Amino acid sequence: MGGNEEAGEGDVSFLEQTEIDSILGLQQAEGEEKSGLHLLLESSKVGFQRLPGLEATYERFVRLASSSLRHFSAENVEINFDNLNPTRFGTYLNSVALPAMVAIFKAEEWEGFGLVNVSSQLIYSVMDVLLGGRRSSQVRVEGRAYSVIEINIIERLISVILENLAIAFGPFSAVNFHYERMETNPRFASVALPTNATTVARFHVDIEDRTGSFEIVLPYSTLEPIRPQLSQLFMGENFGDDTNWSRHFTNVLKYSNVEIEAVLHERNFSMNDVMEWGLGSVIDFDVPADQLVTIRSGKTKIYRGMMGEKDGHVAVKLMRRLETNSGDE
Repeated sequence: MGGNEEAGEGDVSFLEQTEIDSILGLQQAEGEEKSGLHLLLESSKVGFQRLPGLEATYERFVRLASSSLRHFSAENVEINFDNLNPTRFGTYLNSVALPAMVAIFKAEEWEGFGLVNVSSQLIYSVMDVLLGGRRSSQVRVEGRAYSVIEINIIERLISVILENLAIAFGPFSAVNFHYERMETNPRFASVALPTNATTVARFHVDIEDRTGSFEIVLPYSTLEPIRPQLSQLFMGENFGDDTNWSRHFTNVLKYSNVEIEAVLHERNFSMNDVMEWGLGSVIDFDVPADQLVTIRSGKTKIYRGMMGEKDGHVAVKLMRRLETNSGDE
């Protein structure tokens, strides 16, 4: 038997360890971007359905909240919608800096929850404005825990935000965002599974010479009841309702021709009875002479009336209007 044997047809080739590590993405050097299955498993990016309606809702919210916060702070407030990003809920909570103020609210009609995360810079900016602090663009952000007074004031700010957010969602769905509680530790603000997809909308706030930001977090599970509406494209603030076109359509409709029938009575006959009819046959409807006539258009019954004569023509005097869904015969 020779020293070099040819491989049989049933032999199986195996991957070497370096090839397996390359597929799994375990061979990257320090600082090198991840790849392979390792990147897929640890990625925080979420494939999601784009929701144009949600972006338009936040744009509307900006206009509403800017006006409300001016009254709240008695200062000139400008809010800008920075971006709307999808991520995993657990990844977002891990990115929240401590100490934090994370408000948990419930969308009662949707039976879901959401978060409002107020940045430390905005918290101290609001405190300076409401408590008479000095005007300065350099707001000192401390690492201490927040006081009861600060929490109470920010709760009032959250109430203003949620009230305007509910109004902004009004064209899509009537909803009430009920404030539940405030958490200073993001670990206790879990309203969805860590792997669940969520939307994070970031807003930048300018209060005179002070700045800050806040984020509205709505999991996709919370938006599920109105996702079909949010996924539709529309133009304009009226959400598809063009008043000019409606007015024109109403005016043109008034001059449309409608066929009207006046029916004294209806009765079903068998085919055998119909075949026996001839000239001079009398059909008995078994109704009194003062039977009301039914005025209808197509299959829709509109009025009841009394048969009569006017200027030598058969006429019907309208007596009672019928509801289209009343079932009145």
